This record gives sequence, C-alpha cells and structure tokens, in this order.
Amino acid sequence: MVNTNARAFTQELLNKSSEDKTCYFKSITVPHRKLKEALDRLLINILEPADTLVFLVFGVTGVGKTTLRLRLEKLLLERFLPELQVNPGKIAVASVEAIPAERGNFSHKDYYIRALESLNEVLIEYKSNYKLSWTDNKDLGLINQSNRKDVPTLRRAMEKVFRYRQLRCFLVDEAQHLLMMSGGHQMLHQMNWIKSIANLTGTIHKLIILIHYYLPQVFTLYYKIHVP
Repeated sequence: MVNTNARAFTQELLNKSSEDKTCYFKSITVPHRKLKEALDRLLINILEPADTLVFLVFGVTGVGKTTLRLRLEKLLLERFLPELQVNPGKIAVASVEAIPAERGNFSHKDYYIRALESLNEVLIEYKSNYKLSWTDNKDLGLINQSNRKDVPTLRRAMEKVFRYRQLRCFLVDEAQHLLMMSGGHQMLHQMNWIKSIANLTGTIHKLIILIHYYLPQVFTLYYKIHVP
C-alpha cells in the first residue's frame, strides 16, 4: 500500500518562512518521463559513442530543454570526476548559448570566441595563424596584429582546445540561432559546418533547438532526439 502521508521534505521546512519554503520548492525539478528517456539516450550515446557525433534535441519553449542540458552536464561531470582529478587539464563537458544574429546572419567569429571562453581558454585575443609566409610581412608583430582573431584562426584554436583538452561533449543551447542564415542552402551549410567540427575533433555535439516551421527539413539529415 502506498503511504500517501509520506513527505519528500523534512519537518523543519514547515516551520520556516514562506520565502524559504518558496526557494525550496523552486529548487526542485520534477522529472518528466520523456525528459528522463531523452537524458538516458544522450548519456548512452556520449559514454558509448558509435558513429554519430551530432545529436539534436528539440522541443517547444518551456518543455525543459535547458534543464535537460544542465542535468546532463552535472551527470557527466560526476561520471568523469575521477579522470579529471588525475588529469586537471582535461575538460569533460562544456556548453555555450548560441546568440541570435544582429545583422541578419549568424556570426561564426562570435561563436568561436564564446566557445573558447566557455572552455576557459586564455589569450583568445592573441590567437594567430603562424602558417603565414614570412615574406608576407617581415614584422612578426604586424603578422600577429593583422591576423589576430580572424575567423579561420579562431576555428583552428577551438578545434585544438577540443582535441587537446579531450572534450567529450559540447552542448549548444538555443541552437536554432545557428540557422539564422539567408536561404535554405545556407541552413544546410550550417549543419554541415557543425558536423565538420565534430568530425575533426571527435567531440560529440548536442544541439538544443527550439522547434520552428522551417527546421524539420534540416532535422532529417541527422540523428534526432525529440522532447515533446
């Protein structure tokens, strides 16, 4: 028989102020069956990866996608804690929120900078392309200055951090902003861009995307986890 009088909180909570009670219950997340299923499937694919490196998690506003991301980050950190203690330079999981375009098109440069910041990378403003020919400019200072923070250099810096820090999973929240490009072929290009980063670095990418009328055509290209 189920004990309907059982409480999930302590007796002391009943004697606390209304503000304390409100804070307590706001801190509680009630798991939904579908969210639990999505979380379990993501964990399996991250801890035991097959050939798929890009996963899409999509659903309507307020369904719990960001909560799912935060819970996934917590579980992965707990899972890899022993390895992180042995190798402090390793990063198990990181995340970034994609920012909507201000001038019509998504900014790859801004994305790379935010991704590097989320990984606590240092000297981002001094990233340079050292493959330039010396004859292009004999002044090393001018070489660094002229090529500092250009888009290809920032991408290579991000790829190196992913590889050298042995990043297992990179999460992108509000990932529908990645597709803010003019033309359907550009949206497809963006998905191939994400896939390229995942393939080159071996890092699993989980994109958390808000459902929108033009997205299902893109979703059919990749493995999907639907949060209803």
